[in-house]
Amino acid sequence: MPQEPRRFVWWSDNESRKNQTVSILAIAETIFAVALYWWIAVKFDTHIHLVTSLFVAPLLLLRSEKSIEKGWSGFSQTILNLEVFIVGQNENRIKQYL
Repeated sequence: MPQEPRRFVWWSDNESRKNQTVSILAIAETIFAVALYWWIAVKFDTHIHLVTSLFVAPLLLLRSEKSIEKGWSGFSQTILNLEVFIVGQNENRIKQYL
């Protein structure tokens, strides 16, 4: 009789990630992190930790070749489009004054 896969595990390992099994520790970490974020925000009346995490998160998330490629592609497209947009605006402003 085949063993039914578990619905959750206490902490992740290679097999549980492969089976996409929920980790109790991951849920607890997420709840703790959100509670800590809001405690810092209210206690110190600041959101600098959010801004900092916005800059650090991409460095932590770009781990696989595919995610690095997608991240770089999105970044380069955004920068190139922004550059075209800024140059285009400046050209229009220059023409406006001529």
